[in-house]
Amino acid sequence: MRAEQVTDPITYHGEGPVWAASWGSAAEGVTAGGGLRWVDMLAGDVLSLRADGTVDRTRVGDVAAALRPRAGGGAVVAVERGFALISPEGELTTLPELWGADAGIRMNEGGCDPDGRFHCGTMAYAKTPGAANLYRLAPGPDGGAGEVDVVLT
Repeated sequence: MRAEQVTDPITYHGEGPVWAASWGSAAEGVTAGGGLRWVDMLAGDVLSLRADGTVDRTRVGDVAAALRPRAGGGAVVAVERGFALISPEGELTTLPELWGADAGIRMNEGGCDPDGRFHCGTMAYAKTPGAANLYRLAPGPDGGAGEVDVVLT
């Protein structure tokens, strides 16, 4: 096994690479049959690796904490104070904020369960113990966003 560098240094805080069969097409210049995306967390960008090795950036806000593919295409993204959806065509829809700017917390990391619910944890900018929560975003019946629950405080 051998690790190799795929891109030049291009992120400030890059993390969470995810590959999905629904991402990418030859027309987009992205690897046909799937694509790799990841976040530049504190830059607020989602990055997509193109077939030629170049990288596209999509701005989603001040923070892009995590992303996962959606069943109908596109992605769900944990942004600073909640969630956003990226359509298969690349259109960004930011969902209502879950807390205000004065809360001093941000989304931090997330993942999906077998039922397609996106679980995301938060963290305090000041790293205050006990200030964070775990949120769960369920898919809606139309493929959009459903209910958001606070799972753990």
